[in-house]
Amino acid sequence: AASTANNAAVLLAAAGARAAALGDAEAASRKYREAESLYEQVSKSRELLLGSDDPAVASALFNRAALACRRGLRAVAREELQRAAAVREIALGERSAELAEVHAALALWSVVGGGRERSAKSSLSSSSSLCLSKREARAHARAALAVFLELIEGENNSAVRGRHAERVAQLRAFLGES
Repeated sequence: AASTANNAAVLLAAAGARAAALGDAEAASRKYREAESLYEQVSKSRELLLGSDDPAVASALFNRAALACRRGLRAVAREELQRAAAVREIALGERSAELAEVHAALALWSVVGGGRERSAKSSLSSSSSLCLSKREARAHARAALAVFLELIEGENNSAVRGRHAERVAQLRAFLGES
């Protein structure tokens, strides 16, 4: 049931994003609220059934963070990402791709230096950024970059290696590296 609700929430969030892109703020807001309600149900169900330190709980938190970021709820997004990071570090270890994705999100969804810069290849508007300090964002980017570089070297699946390489390029652009 949680997987079905999660899939429905993903579709509602996408519908909200489409409505927002088309300038229909009312429809976007409605879809986002519906998605948030489902994500909350998924999060609570997974935590109840699997325990608070399960990777599936972290995935639900990550999804809620992405939605909160889209809605401009910066503090909520940052809190959910930090909770997802804590769970993933406990459950999967500090060198996991899943934890690196959270670090990348914390960096790439940020406005650095408190200014108007947008993160590299961010699909979210600057108004929905996390407003981390430049130092915090760069620390998250470096942590993610180190893990993705390590994972690329040991990966035999070219599709997975390609996804990691894309994230490496985004993080290097964010950090001003080539």
